[in-house]
Amino acid sequence: KREAYELLRVREYALFTPREGGRSRLEGYRRGMDGRFAPWLPDEQGRLWSETLELYLTVRGPLLQAQTAEGRLL
Repeated sequence: KREAYELLRVREYALFTPREGGRSRLEGYRRGMDGRFAPWLPDEQGRLWSETLELYLTVRGPLLQAQTAEGRLL
């Protein structure tokens, strides 16, 4: 998929691995100033702030949810 993201000039993408009985995983990549993808680092709460969506991506157990800058879950 990374090749498709390159062709589409995607600015950021997230990978979410849900786990019902364990800790779900969220990681992401962002296009840097050089045009290459680099790791998208989470904040201190483990959330990823999407500049494209203007929302946080946050893990809630086995679910991935969007959250506003004010903290409201969508």
